[in-house]
Amino acid sequence: MRIALISDLHANLVALDAVLADIAARGADQVVCLGDVATLGPHPREVLDRLRALDGPAILGNRRGRLRARALPRHAAATPTCRWCASTTAR
Repeated sequence: MRIALISDLHANLVALDAVLADIAARGADQVVCLGDVATLGPHPREVLDRLRALDGPAILGNRRGRLRARALPRHAAATPTCRWCASTTAR
């Protein structure tokens, strides 16, 4: 079984699609996501939807853990973006 590991997507749908195309071309049987999926980039909901469609395992990244704890990100300038991403992906 060939397993592809992905991480630090940060809501970048264009990059995720490129990586998934490469993974498909290489014939991976499963994709495992190592976290940091939907913060700081322009497409948090779309990235989450794409990952859900893969139906593979995922772990909680350190940035998402900080959002859940409502702590500030490492760089205060990223706070508004992180809050927007969290509100966009809330279900």
